[in-house]
Amino acid sequence: MSWVNGYYDSNDNYVQGYYENVNREKRRGLNLSATYKIDDAWFARAGYNYVKIQQDTGSGYVSSTDNRNPNRYSLELMYEKNRWSVNNMFQYVTGRSTAKYSDSSYFVWDVNVNYKLNENTKVYAQAFNLTNESYEVGAIHNYRLLRYAGTSLCSRRGT
Repeated sequence: MSWVNGYYDSNDNYVQGYYENVNREKRRGLNLSATYKIDDAWFARAGYNYVKIQQDTGSGYVSSTDNRNPNRYSLELMYEKNRWSVNNMFQYVTGRSTAKYSDSSYFVWDVNVNYKLNENTKVYAQAFNLTNESYEVGAIHNYRLLRYAGTSLCSRRGT
């Protein structure tokens, strides 16, 4: 059983979420990462993630078009000294199906800054998608969930 989120159909009628039977599915993946200490305050981490999803449609396994991150390359630059820490995260995703998503790749840059007030309290600020890249984080039926800098939107596919 798999849960299907509620959605609006082609006549703009809301269809409530429901469970449906699913065929068999194979998922394979690989995660690689390496961290390098530049000096006492700076670190760098590079990573690669691979995910392959195949679904049995009744006539054998085929690649799934729902895979959001088939290939994800990441680079983090981290600074940590005294009460401060800053993390810059760069991500590049490729290999997405253009049958389901408007583009096969995207690049984003996220930042978070932390300040430790005392042993028990930390304040932080986060900024997501500083490149202001438009990309879908999911696709449900005829709609796509879009992510822009600091916002998420839902729009009908093709509009």
